[in-house]
Amino acid sequence: AGMPAAVECWLYAPIATLCACVRTINAGRVGAPSDVAELVAFLADERQSGFITGQQFVIDGGVTRKMLYPE
Repeated sequence: AGMPAAVECWLYAPIATLCACVRTINAGRVGAPSDVAELVAFLADERQSGFITGQQFVIDGGVTRKMLYPE
């Protein structure tokens, strides 16, 4: 399962909120839909991921590593 954090999309918060969120992301940016899509494509490819079972992939640019969350 892919578990994305802040990812740019049309129904997400206003850009000011996204900018404030970037301070908590080690990668220095909000995620792009392609970040999630690349993981999905990898997992869908039996040749590349056929031995992976029952995992949760956190796609958050390092937010959980810092363990800092905006209030």
